Amino acid sequence: MASYKALYSHKCRTTLKVKVIRDSLKVVSNHQQFYVDLKRKEIEFQINGKVFLKVSLWKKIF
Repeated sequence: MASYKALYSHKCRTTLKVKVIRDSLKVVSNHQQFYVDLKRKEIEFQINGKVFLKVSLWKKIF
């Protein structure tokens, strides 16, 4: 018997809510990951290869 049930003579209801919340977060996370993976590209670089680096200023600090 769980300690909560022994003390209060009924099951802890919050554990079910936590499970529902975790399941919902997992579904949302998988949904977001699907859309991120659509835009992701595999890029391979070679040793001594040249790449273009774009640099932009933040908050216009000079």
